[in-house]
Amino acid sequence: MLEEVVVGLRSHENSGSALVVYPNPAKNLLTVDFSGLSRDVREIVLADMLGAPVYSSGALTGKKSRISFSAGGIANGVYVLSVKTDDGLQINRRVAIVH
Repeated sequence: MLEEVVVGLRSHENSGSALVVYPNPAKNLLTVDFSGLSRDVREIVLADMLGAPVYSSGALTGKKSRISFSAGGIANGVYVLSVKTDDGLQINRRVAIVH
């Protein structure tokens, strides 16, 4: 299992456990389920270990609880998935892509 990290200045109320990323490792499709978060998600970014983004959801609007995107065009490796909320909380997860 890969490690989770919660970063932010505000109380996170177990926000890391309210975020589910599957499958991990991912092959073709990666799903981020944030229905357990009590905050509004602003953006989701997947970046390589050097910090270069390989996927960005752009600005999320409305009440979404899950987002899925293709991992098919992303090279094998370990990435950092960052979920950013409207109130400044950032939850990071390591995600492996294996084709």
